[in-house]
Amino acid sequence: MAPKDNAGILRYARTLVDCLNRAWAPLVPHADAEFEPAAVVAFGSGGCDPAVDDDGRGAYYDPGGMAICLGWHPFAVEEAGWRTIRLLHTLAHEYGHHLQQLTGILTMYDTGQLPFKSDELERNRRMELQASCFAAAFLGAERKTLGLTGDRLHTFDYYVANAGDENAPKHVPDHGSRKSHRYWSEEGFRSASPASCNTFTAAAKRVK
Repeated sequence: MAPKDNAGILRYARTLVDCLNRAWAPLVPHADAEFEPAAVVAFGSGGCDPAVDDDGRGAYYDPGGMAICLGWHPFAVEEAGWRTIRLLHTLAHEYGHHLQQLTGILTMYDTGQLPFKSDELERNRRMELQASCFAAAFLGAERKTLGLTGDRLHTFDYYVANAGDENAPKHVPDHGSRKSHRYWSEEGFRSASPASCNTFTAAAKRVK
């Protein structure tokens, strides 16, 4: 049953992130990195940036606190089936940023400005698409445990195929087009392996 209130959504998020921590803990050392678990912090609880909490997003990753900051309202207004899929994907995606933090990818990303805005946007798309691929790799590996079969799997497929920069109010190309998001999500889900997620060496056409 899909969680529908603040407390229920927060409980669901913490349970899922506990599962993500257990799943990724044995894998992170293979990247010559030390594993540390991520936490879930509710918007308005004082553990995340109040200015960011109020900007309308449902969740974001705070690398300083190694926490996924979560708001409940954007999820609560969704229809139950969509709510579960959106929570699954959003939390797994933000956890993808946690993996990037642990393995030094976020540090590499923050090494400085590139000469052109278009280059910075492409670098950001590579980072975001990789996080979605990491998310899909986890969801693919745990599809039976998470009930991603039948109608729920069809809903998930539709969700990842239609998530993209085209949906943003100003269409800023900083997260990846629907086509690119679908490609990397399908790669991760099908392989159930982070080895499929090297967006930083992919051709530019794969990260539009």
